[in-house]
Order: sequence, then C-alpha cells, then structure tokens
Amino acid sequence: MTAWKLDPPGQVVAALVLLAAVFLWNNLAYTLGVATRLLSGRIAEPNAAPYAILEFVIWAFAIGLAGAIACGFNWARWLTLASVVFANLPYLYLIPEAIAAKQQSYLIVLLINVTLESGALYLLFLSPGRLWFERRGRPTAA
Repeated sequence: MTAWKLDPPGQVVAALVLLAAVFLWNNLAYTLGVATRLLSGRIAEPNAAPYAILEFVIWAFAIGLAGAIACGFNWARWLTLASVVFANLPYLYLIPEAIAAKQQSYLIVLLINVTLESGALYLLFLSPGRLWFERRGRPTAA
C-alpha cells in the first residue's frame, strides 16, 4: 500500500489563497463583531447560542471545503463553484439600486469579491490546476 501524500500544484494553492482572502474579507469583521457582542453581553444569553453555532458552522464549512480542495476531491471544486454563484446572486438585484443611488463603495466591494472569486475558479477549472483533480479522481493501475 502506497502512502498518500498531499502536494497540490501551485495553481490550486493560489486558488485556495484567493478563496481564503475572499472568505476573510467577507466574514472576519462579522465574526469579530459577534464575538465582541457575545463577550460584552450585548447579545442576550438565550440568543447567544445560535450566533455562536452559526459562526462555527460557517468557519467549519470553509475550512473543510478548503481541505477537500487541497486533497483533490473533484466534488469540492463543484461545491465551490455553486457556493460562489449562490453567494453572489443576492447582490445582483442590488446593482441597479447602487448605481441609481451612486453608492460606488458597494460596487467596488462587489467587484473585488467577483474578481478574486473568478480568479480562484479559473485556477481550479480552466488552468493546469484542474489536472490535479482529474488525476486524483482516477485510480492508478497497479
């Protein structure tokens, strides 16, 4: 039995870095806000558990998905694509309102997210990084 080693190519590592940047950009401030409100008592005790559980689930999902991508699981690539699409769909209907209200900051944040996520998806699906998933999905002949 051969030892299984984790050695993703540079494109996959770069995609993981981009996805981590987007995740931290979107969630770190909210997580710190929830933590400080919990610790300072501004979130009442009965309401504290759902906030803490939700933050745990969000971070566990992101870390687990990143680990699955690093391991070369093809389903993780597709789940990443679906999560990126579904995460950005709600913002699309707000674009005309932001343009009408001249809220350029909203559009800049959305552009940064879409650019980083598009770069990560390119690295996972269309670049030589996709070969990592194709090789990992096929058993090798002994």
